[in-house]
Order: sequence, then C-alpha cells, then structure tokens
Amino acid sequence: MTFYFANYHNSRAILDEINFGENVSCGYNPDFKEYGVISFDYNGSRQVVPNYAVPKINTGVLSGIRAVNNSLVLNNKSYYSWTTASGSRYPWTVNNGRNGWAASESLLAEHTGQKIVMSIEVKII
Repeated sequence: MTFYFANYHNSRAILDEINFGENVSCGYNPDFKEYGVISFDYNGSRQVVPNYAVPKINTGVLSGIRAVNNSLVLNNKSYYSWTTASGSRYPWTVNNGRNGWAASESLLAEHTGQKIVMSIEVKII
C-alpha cells in the first residue's frame, strides 16, 4: 500500500495507476478482511488500494466521446465521458489502443448493466 499512502491526497495519481497501470486486477486480500482490493504492479512491486478508497471519476469534467464520419481521434492514457441517448454519462479510458469502461469503475462493478454497441475506427495520437 506504499503507493496508496504516498498518493492519498492525489486521487488523479491513484486513478491513473489503476486505469493505465500494469497487471491491474480486483480481488480479496486477507489484510482487509471484508474489503476487496484493486491491485497493480508499480515500480517492480505489487500495490493494493482497498476498494472503498478508490476515487470515483467525475464524468462532468471529462471530454465527451464524439464521432465524426464514424471516426474518433483519442489521446492515449486519457479519460473521456460517454453519454448515452438517455443522458447518462459514463467514464471511459483509452489505454494503448484499447478503449472502454474505466477499470477503476468496472472492476468495482460500477455501471456493468449498461450496454453500448458501436462501430468505430480509433486513432491513437
């Protein structure tokens, strides 16, 4: 938990490591009893953040995902907000050519019932 304690007041650093880090997973850690954890590799060591301490992403401040002629231009290691036809907003990330739900939200089973079907060409810049 060294990373977590070092970045306790830096929610962006915690979110970035969970959403763009290496070997990110969600599971159980006996040190936290009934609480689950999100774990990831950081500078050669395994780090954990208790699920209850994972910051929530404010979709209101994120750039929206928009398509022009069925093409998107997205920045790598960036956050976006996907707005559904009903007006609900969900956080998405772009990470090394993959785009989709932010791991910090989906690993915690946030917004898993939302189904979105789209066909797009993604250009990472």
